[in-house]
Amino acid sequence: MRYIFVKAKAIWQYGGKSRHPLIKDIYPGLQNNVMRRICYSRPHNFTYVRIPKVANSTICKTLLNYMPEKRQFEDDPTGSKSKRELRDLPRLEQFHESFSFAFTREPASRVLSAWMDKTRNPSFQGKFEFTEPGTDNELISFRSFLELLDRDLLMKNPHWSPQAQILPFKGKGYSCLAKFENLNADLEMIVGEIFGQKLQIDSKQVEQTGASSKVAEYVGDYERKLIQKMYEEDYDLFYSDGQI
Repeated sequence: MRYIFVKAKAIWQYGGKSRHPLIKDIYPGLQNNVMRRICYSRPHNFTYVRIPKVANSTICKTLLNYMPEKRQFEDDPTGSKSKRELRDLPRLEQFHESFSFAFTREPASRVLSAWMDKTRNPSFQGKFEFTEPGTDNELISFRSFLELLDRDLLMKNPHWSPQAQILPFKGKGYSCLAKFENLNADLEMIVGEIFGQKLQIDSKQVEQTGASSKVAEYVGDYERKLIQKMYEEDYDLFYSDGQI
């Protein structure tokens, strides 16, 4: 229901969801997914653009803890309820007047996390056929996954699409572009900026897949070249200095 409200508001304000200034330059096949992942609070004056596989659940549940006017969820292990509760789409002027932020993630770590998570998800398996050809439903290897993305799937789902293609304005003009790799410190700064309080992070486990610690195990020279090719713009915009 919340998404229907957000979409209707965009149509009323701009004559169509794809004409909304935050959405209109997004790759057409990703526009609905991006709209679902924008969070806005008028009372607290912030806009958070969620990038999949970048600690969404932790960040949303943490933000919600500081918003007593919103519903609070005792049972929300995946953060899906918290994400829906925060979903809203600001007008362009509201976006620029708010504290706008997003978290980015080193592309190799992010796409590895997508492979570890989504290839094991039954709904994704059925939609994208994540099994090795000629096997008895054996899940595809990370190398095969990258080759599949490079062939025709890269822009088919935001969980592995380039972050530059998900962020409105490609991340330019935001109050803060934070890093997954510095999650606690950056989230502490953001909570202080928005709510004027100290951070109480809501997460038993920041990263469910543990992909960040496994990059060296799965990413060899061949995989690295494919990742660099597919996510070149992400590296240029968000990790060009080699620092995290």
